[in-house]
Amino acid sequence: MKNDTVIGLRLQVYQYQSRIDSTPIEFSEALEFWFKKLDTAKRNLLKFGKLAVIVDEINQGVTNNG
Repeated sequence: MKNDTVIGLRLQVYQYQSRIDSTPIEFSEALEFWFKKLDTAKRNLLKFGKLAVIVDEINQGVTNNG
């Protein structure tokens, strides 16, 4: 499940970056929209990634101790 979530979040980041790359500079409102979406997706990926590392460390500690 964890890997699926990380993969999904990475895919979102990639898709939003692609949208930005394909949007002409003249469409500043659209670019602003996609940059906000990209920032949110990156933030979620960072949060989930940190949480996943903590959970892995806890699980390894439990496994090693017991």
